[in-house]
Amino acid sequence: MTAPVIQNTRRFLALWALLLFLMMVAAVLAHVVTGRAIIRMRENHPYAYLKEADRLMKQGDFTGALAQVEEARRRAPKNPDVDVAAGHVYVRFKRWESALEAYDKAITKGSENPGMRTNVLWALIELDRYDEVSERGKQWIAEGSTDPTIARCVAEACISSGDAAGAIPYLELALKSRPKDLALLDRLERAYRAAGAAEKAEQVREKRREIEADRTPSG
Repeated sequence: MTAPVIQNTRRFLALWALLLFLMMVAAVLAHVVTGRAIIRMRENHPYAYLKEADRLMKQGDFTGALAQVEEARRRAPKNPDVDVAAGHVYVRFKRWESALEAYDKAITKGSENPGMRTNVLWALIELDRYDEVSERGKQWIAEGSTDPTIARCVAEACISSGDAAGAIPYLELALKSRPKDLALLDRLERAYRAAGAAEKAEQVREKRREIEADRTPSG
């Protein structure tokens, strides 16, 4: 009676070992298949192309970066981030008109990317379209933007159009976020003088000197 029991036990263990082996193989195959699927998903995802575009842009490869953005656009035509990325590429290579077109598409699609707004204003400044800088910047500030760069761009637009007095409140607004910015203080002093406010100009000049003195190494 012992031999049949032993044979049955060995047969059971052999079957069990085979089952475990098959389960292990199935798990490995499933892992491989899943891994490949994830890789394919990543490769097909538009943000994978935007990431590659950013890498190529930093290397100075305009054609390659733009090609990656266009591939991302093909896969996600309604995604405003793709248009923002296109605008960034154009700005990097000083294609100002194309940058504005891309950013406007992103805005139309609902993007509120803060860096995009700053780039829009700088592109308009590069194109000497100061009226649009002032119009857009003032609108974004009225909507609640606290970005000092936007206020500074509006001030520069006012100064460039000969409206020194109009630049003053926007320079003061920018200084609220950057109270020790010497360049801003210099611009504010000049704006006060151009507007005929000599006393306020002297106050700003004195403040600028105090900051410069604090930054000068002693001894």
